[in-house]
Amino acid sequence: MLGDVLLATLSAEALPERIPIKSVHSAFSELSTASKYAPLLGSLAFVTGPDVPVSEDLEIALFRLCSSGLCTVDNPDFRYLRVDPEGRAAMREVLQRHLQSDPGKLRELEALSQEFQQKVSSWIGDEGGKLSLRDL
Repeated sequence: MLGDVLLATLSAEALPERIPIKSVHSAFSELSTASKYAPLLGSLAFVTGPDVPVSEDLEIALFRLCSSGLCTVDNPDFRYLRVDPEGRAAMREVLQRHLQSDPGKLRELEALSQEFQQKVSSWIGDEGGKLSLRDL
């Protein structure tokens, strides 16, 4: 299930290609408190990190997704996740094929994806050509 959640949220076309990992954790932490997303995000346990909530399960799922080649972390300190347009298209295709028999689940994941994209995008700014993250 978490794999489907990541495919749906990270394939949103409106997300920037490079996403701060802090914003991914923060968005999922906030969304996991909404009762409507409890069935999708209930497995994520967050602990308060130095500056954002962190989920070990989410870290592992992101690592596995990157291992698949659908996204990358091209920086050694794991600060940014990169999903190029080809990766996004592949994620959408895999998700569509996997959930073709369950359109209700696909709609639920799409709603989660839209809220995730709105949260992440609202925290990201372009300050002098440098990607930044608001204080969370």
